[in-house]
Parts: sequence; structure tokens; C-alpha cells
Amino acid sequence: MSVTIDSVVHTMTGSMVSDPTDAFFFDHPLDHLPAMLLLDGLAGLASASPGRVAELAVEFHHFCELDQPVEVLMSSPATDGERWDAYCSSGGLVVADGHVSLRDHHDPPPPGPVEPAPSPVDRELVHRHRAENVAIGDFAGDESGCTARLLDFAPDHALRRRDPRHRSALELVEGARQLITLVGHRVWDVAPDWKYVLSGVRHEQHRAVAATEDVRFRTTTMTMRRKRVEFAVDLLAAGDVIGSVRLTGMIVPPRVYDHLRWANREAAR
Repeated sequence: MSVTIDSVVHTMTGSMVSDPTDAFFFDHPLDHLPAMLLLDGLAGLASASPGRVAELAVEFHHFCELDQPVEVLMSSPATDGERWDAYCSSGGLVVADGHVSLRDHHDPPPPGPVEPAPSPVDRELVHRHRAENVAIGDFAGDESGCTARLLDFAPDHALRRRDPRHRSALELVEGARQLITLVGHRVWDVAPDWKYVLSGVRHEQHRAVAATEDVRFRTTTMTMRRKRVEFAVDLLAAGDVIGSVRLTGMIVPPRVYDHLRWANREAAR
């Protein structure tokens, strides 16, 4: 990510170039840039401004093709630079937009008792090929609600490398994303070859979370209607709700996914 900052009008711009050898973002072969990579680009650009990510809200409008660079623009309407409006464009299309809010989070509380490590879920059920990219364990639940625990990524993992001492916002989003994938297969009996297409993310975090803290997900919304999904979880640490993640999207069979990809390529022509 290359970054240019204009302090007079409070704008930041960057260019993303994908690395198809990245062990997390390209955990398995993809025909487009993953949504998590766009979120990482926004978080990376935002890190040029002081503060931690307290809110990350993004809507995805188009797929990003692998051979197209992504331009990122962030502008702050306030003089304090706390909230940044964000836009990602590629191939002449605005592929995603939203905002990132930054705040000076207080340090997390002193560590509590060490919990036994969670038992990771089956990586195939969260669409991960590498075991080190599985984010959740100790899954339990049914149609009335589900819970899971966040696993501990290695300090040099793509979602932790900017700050190995704390859980990143992207770790928490990825845990929720994997949870909805697991719910699809374990609770809603979604076929293994169906595709998950993310259309929106909203993450809120009230304080910093230490890398050693036990973090749990507890669903508050979990619905699928006509292949459209709405999913929200509370984030719990030290017995308190310290944030939330809300995801929206679609779960579609391969033929529908192929049509979506064709329509996206036509729009970019």
C-alpha cells in the first residue's frame, strides 16, 4: 500500500496491489480480490492517522478483479480526523464505500485466568485451506443462536502483524465471517459448494482487546431469507460486551455465483 496524505483538506489516498502468494488473503484459489483484503487496505490506510479502529462500516458493490489495481480514498469531514469516509475504486467502478472511525482506546484490563485453548472447528466448514487461518473454535448452537471463541493467531499473521499485542478489528470481523459460514453449513444445511458473497460489514469496538484475552462471539441476529443473510454478533471479553459485528450478504449456488461474476465483468468493460 502506497500512501499520500494531504493535511490541508484531510484526505488520504493509497493504491493496493494484491499478492496472490499471501497465505491468508489467498488461503485458497480465488477468482477475485477478497473483501477482507479491501478491509485490510482501508485499515492500513487509516493507520497513517492516530488512533485505533473503533468503527469500520463498509458496503461492497462489485467484485474486484485480480488483474485490476484498487485505489483507496479516505477523507475526513471533521478537523479532528476521527471519522474518515472511505471509497475503493477499481476498473472504473466504485467497488466499496463506507467509513472508518478512529479513537484513542484505553488499554485493556489486566489479564484474567488463562482459559484452555479452544478446539478449532473443521477448516473446510469455514472455507479455509490452511489450519493457521481458522479463526474460531468451541462452536455450539442451533437455529435459536450460536456461540464460538476466537482462536489466537500467530503474531506475524496478516491480521495481527500491525500490532501483535492486540486483537485487530479485522481479526474480530474474520471470526464473525467464519462463524456465519459455519452456521450456514452446520445449522442451515447449506451445500458445501455454495458461495458466500459479502455485501456489508459493520464493526464496532468499545476498547482495545489484548492478544491474550479470551474473546467470545454470541449471535444476536441470524437469518437467511431467499439466500440473503443477515448476521450479527456481540463480542464478549472479560465478561463484558466490548463490541459487535454485523454482516450482510448472500449464500448462492455455483450457477448463481457464475452469473454474478459474469455481470461484474460486463459492468467493468
